[in-house]
Amino acid sequence: EREEQQRLRKEKKLADEQAEREKEKKEHREAMEKQRQEHVEQQRLRKVQEAQEAKAAMAKASNFNPAFAPARMVGGREVITTTRGWAAKANAGMKGQMAKQRKQELLEKQAADALSAIASSKGQAGKKAQAEEEEEDSEDDAPPRAPYAPSAVAKPA
Repeated sequence: EREEQQRLRKEKKLADEQAEREKEKKEHREAMEKQRQEHVEQQRLRKVQEAQEAKAAMAKASNFNPAFAPARMVGGREVITTTRGWAAKANAGMKGQMAKQRKQELLEKQAADALSAIASSKGQAGKKAQAEEEEEDSEDDAPPRAPYAPSAVAKPA
């Protein structure tokens, strides 16, 4: 009877271990399937985004503005028109304006850095001086101490 109980316990233990292994395998399969599904979804979203970008690029390319179109070809040469000169002049003016703006921003940044460096150095020196003043003030508030002298100590009678 005792051997029968031990055998039953061993069988139950083996069955429990087998069930645990099956559970772990199932969880692993589910995790892998979930990961695969996420990967497929990411690929699908990437393809949709690329298609939208391509569509937007095609729409942008299909917009036709005759002011910026090349001149007609006459006899194998491009006809030079005066209407295109304004765009080049406007672009050149913008380049100069952008350079001035960048230079101004750089100068402002350098000035701000210099001011912050000065303020921080003054702040550190100011903190040291303030700490010393507080230390002196705390010493002034304390009552004066009598100097130690062995003869000044009263002996009990």
